[in-house]
Amino acid sequence: MRLLEAHGKTIELQTRMIAHLAETDEKDLMDIINRYTEALDLLDDYDHQCLVRPKGNKEYVQLSYEECKDIINSLWAQAPKLA
Repeated sequence: MRLLEAHGKTIELQTRMIAHLAETDEKDLMDIINRYTEALDLLDDYDHQCLVRPKGNKEYVQLSYEECKDIINSLWAQAPKLA
């Protein structure tokens, strides 16, 4: 646990240093690093064949073609905001 805490503090310090050099907000940079780390962890679990299948729920909603198009169009409309 101590090693994990030290690793977290190291990442936090490196994030601050990079944010300062890149003139970027620390919070935004930390968010990017966290998402990247989660993606790498997922890929590593996949590589080692130890992914845990999410339980999810048994309920589902079947969307019509038009509903799907509307959702996709709304996502495209938000895309510039996400960048």
